[in-house]
Amino acid sequence: MKTKHREKFFLIMVSSLTTLAIFFPYTTFCVNNQAGSDNSVTNTIIIEIIIISIIIALLFTHIKRKNKSQTADADALPIPEEAISHYHEVRKQREDQEYQLNQKKFAAVSAYVQLMLSPYMKESDVKIVCNNIKSWITNEDAAIVSVSTDGRLGSIDLRHLVWNIGERFNWKGEKRALFAKMVFPIELRDIEVSTIRRNLRQRGTCIIDLDIPEKGDYRFSFQLI
Repeated sequence: MKTKHREKFFLIMVSSLTTLAIFFPYTTFCVNNQAGSDNSVTNTIIIEIIIISIIIALLFTHIKRKNKSQTADADALPIPEEAISHYHEVRKQREDQEYQLNQKKFAAVSAYVQLMLSPYMKESDVKIVCNNIKSWITNEDAAIVSVSTDGRLGSIDLRHLVWNIGERFNWKGEKRALFAKMVFPIELRDIEVSTIRRNLRQRGTCIIDLDIPEKGDYRFSFQLI
């Protein structure tokens, strides 16, 4: 039984016993002196019941007002400055950890992109792809600069490439497909974003294969050797 309920129960019992202690002698007196009158005894009992009910109702009202007052006082309590300061410290620490993790992921992804694309693209275009990725880590509305390959990479290669990149940053399929379409508009000109999304992990003859990371890891297979 909760403290609040125990308090109510106790007050009710005390009030009832007190009322009975007060009115029982009176009832006995009335019964002894009015033994010949049933109506008088009945009226006396009814009066006592009404009085007890009024006392109980008043007690309930008092308890309810007391609880409301305690709740209002609790709500009005100011938040300690120490708690606010601790909240900001924890949040800042979390943001710093996330930033550092993204930096490590980006370093791994940049090394992967350079390894995969350098044989098929100009150095300046490879850097553009890396900059596009960096921009989209935190803001997918950032402007994308498109590039093109030398023609030796097919659609399946670029889909695998973008799937591998997006997997490290937990990008959704739609975001990966849109990124691929915007970065490589020439190679993917005949494929809709929805089609790219459905076929990001398509198997087949390719130059760039899927590189599925271990659970909880972001590194690529060549980085684990």
